[in-house]
This record gives sequence, C-alpha cells and structure tokens, in this order.
Amino acid sequence: MLGFALTLTLMLATVTHADSSVYVASSPNCSDSVSSKQAASAGSPWCTIAHALSVAPDGSTILVRQGTYPEIDVAGVSHAAYVTVEPYPGESVRVAGAVVRTSDHLRFQGLTSTAPFRVIETAHDIQFIGNDIGNTVTGIYLYGWVNPVRPPVRDVVIRGNTIHDIDYAGSQGVSDGYGTTACQPILGTFCPQFGLTSVTMHLAKNGSRSG
Repeated sequence: MLGFALTLTLMLATVTHADSSVYVASSPNCSDSVSSKQAASAGSPWCTIAHALSVAPDGSTILVRQGTYPEIDVAGVSHAAYVTVEPYPGESVRVAGAVVRTSDHLRFQGLTSTAPFRVIETAHDIQFIGNDIGNTVTGIYLYGWVNPVRPPVRDVVIRGNTIHDIDYAGSQGVSDGYGTTACQPILGTFCPQFGLTSVTMHLAKNGSRSG
C-alpha cells in the first residue's frame, strides 16, 4: 500500500479571471439545452461541467454551484482563450476527476476531486491550479500519443495543487501510487516516448511515502 501528500507548484504567468461568467448547478432548474447567454444568469444554469467547457465563450469563467458532480470528460474542445471552471465563491465543488483529450485552453481551478485528473492522447494549454485531489490511486496523470506523428501533450500548468492520500490495492497500474505521473513520477521538460513536451513541475513541499 502506498500513500503520500504533496503540494505542487509551477512558476508561470499570473492567472487572471475572465470578464464574463456562466453557471453550472445540480439544481432542478438546470438544463444543458440553454444558450450561453441564458447560462450567464445564475437562474438558468447548465447541468454538466463537461458541456459548459465545450460551449462556454472563449475567455469566460464557469462558476459551479456547490454540489457533487460526475467525471468531467471533454474531447475535441478548443478555445481561443482559457475557459476556467471553478467553484462559485464561498462554495465547495466535488468532482469525480477529469479526462481531457484533444482539447486546449482549459483551466481547472479550486475543485475537490476524489479521482485523477488525466490529460491523454493530445492536448495543449491545460491548467490545473489550486485543486485538492485525494483518496484515489493517482493525482494528475499526463500521457500523450506514443506515435510521434501525433501532436504531443504540451504546455500544461500544474500549480498549487494539494495531492494527498494516494493509495491503491492489488497490482500496480501504469500510474497507481503517484501524485503526478508523466513518464516518471515527476517529469522534467521533455519525454518523447510518452508524447509530452513543455511540462515543468516544482515541488513546494516534499511528500512522504509509506509502504
């Protein structure tokens, strides 16, 4: 059995909030069929975070109301400017992890997750900032295309996340037991065999491992 806690930071540009906000809520009045203009009102929110990330205006902030949400699975989502998903101020949002593939300019911020955040296949300009990830087998997992012809996973920001209580039972999978996995437990800057570039992580505080 393995378990450890650590905080990851990355030195990068300051993150700023978008000028426009749209809403997601797990409430009876939510609907994924409303327009982005309607979702700009807290009274007519979208229901799912994945849908919001795919249709929110470029540069907007998705404010998620308090609650527990399923895994955020996004594929083929592209924006000209970062779309940020974060809890509504003063509220807590719990998600069952996230899977990002063939997507770009997405920022996950301030979420609590009980499953891994994964970036796979190909993606770029993805940010994980200030999240709490724990009680799962893996924290953050980056895995690009092995085929060098495919575009790599690149330009990923991992900053200020708390990753804790990483544990697994049975045989170890590819990333089981690690807080952050990308070629090695902590990735340097280039790992072509896993299709990763421009990913730099710095430990703010050493974790501990027991087994």
